[in-house]
Amino acid sequence: MLLLDVFFVSLSIVVSVSSSVGSDSESLFSCSKFDFEEKLLEKLVRFEHKLQLNDIKLKKWEDAFSSQLDKMEEAIKRTEIFVETMQENQIQEQSRLNDSYQEIIDRFKFQTKNETKFHGEQINTLLKSLSSKLEEVSNAEKNRETALELMQNTLHQDQNRFNKSFDLILEMFRLSSNKSINELIAKQQKGRIHLEIS
Repeated sequence: MLLLDVFFVSLSIVVSVSSSVGSDSESLFSCSKFDFEEKLLEKLVRFEHKLQLNDIKLKKWEDAFSSQLDKMEEAIKRTEIFVETMQENQIQEQSRLNDSYQEIIDRFKFQTKNETKFHGEQINTLLKSLSSKLEEVSNAEKNRETALELMQNTLHQDQNRFNKSFDLILEMFRLSSNKSINELIAKQQKGRIHLEIS
């Protein structure tokens, strides 16, 4: 859009310069005016061609950015699905653990009322088993949390890298556009000075 504005400003300047040159000495400089307009037209055609090339480059960059954003969204969706799955597993494991714990309590109450030392030893075995299961669940939970943190850190690093790349490409595009505009303005000023001298 900025390049289009510059193009129209340049065109209006050229029209005003050509009309002023024509009004001053139209009969004397008709050949040079024609040469000037022809060269100016050639420059405008080259400038329009550069604009088209820049539009093509910009479209390619937009497609690349869109692809990167799609990949980021896919990674975020996978992470969300993974987190939901882990939470569901945790809830199911907690429910099973609660059921198992309640079952052990019920057995313990029954055995303390009706059973002998033998059954007391069995209760101790069950408590040890429960303790072992609790430890396993705790370790599994720690592993899940570690994996989740690792995935979140990786996602954050990828997002930072993408943001830096995006900023760098925008800066490069801005510098390239500014250079093209400055070169065009310098050429127009040079052509204007050359016309004024001749």
